[in-house]
Amino acid sequence: GNCLEPAPVAPAVDDDDSTAGDPCLEPFDVSAIPPPANPYSGHLHLYDRADLEWFCAEWDGVDGNLEVGGTEAPGGGPVENDIDDLAALDCLVDVSGYFFVGGNAVLERFELPALRHVGSSGAGSLSVVLNGAIQRLSAPALQAIGGDLSVQGNPSLERLELPALRRVGLNVYIANNASLPSAGAEELVAGICPDRIGGSVNITGNAAR
Repeated sequence: GNCLEPAPVAPAVDDDDSTAGDPCLEPFDVSAIPPPANPYSGHLHLYDRADLEWFCAEWDGVDGNLEVGGTEAPGGGPVENDIDDLAALDCLVDVSGYFFVGGNAVLERFELPALRHVGSSGAGSLSVVLNGAIQRLSAPALQAIGGDLSVQGNPSLERLELPALRRVGLNVYIANNASLPSAGAEELVAGICPDRIGGSVNITGNAAR
């Protein structure tokens, strides 16, 4: 009459955590990205470092399109483009239209630590093109682009860092960046997740390694 009860059996533990922390399996809601607190309303073209400083003295976003750089003013006259980095634009968190950075001969670093969002649903691209000296493109907080991601024709670009990017509404073009390793571009695209890229992916003409 002194029988021992069987010891309780511990529940089986599933040690397969291969999907834990996989960003492609986590829900992503673009509308949850906080909007800018004080956006500039309208389209804006910033030609030099003084323009960048003027912008950040009052605003933190653009409700419209934003262009940075170039060598020709609206009236056709030349502009002294002295933008060698974007540190003076570190206030920027959002551009509701397209964001174009192109034709900057001395720009070496595109580093925007606060930028969270570019474009809207199916429109508004981030384009970084034809910047001869740029070596690094970094936007660590950027989560979504409504239109295209276009990084093309930047021969000195070596580092492309968009670790938080989880959605591109249209196409991805990473092309003709002679110093950018193709493997790095492919890794970036894999991090976005295939079902969160609305169009095609074009990675071509970059460095072999």
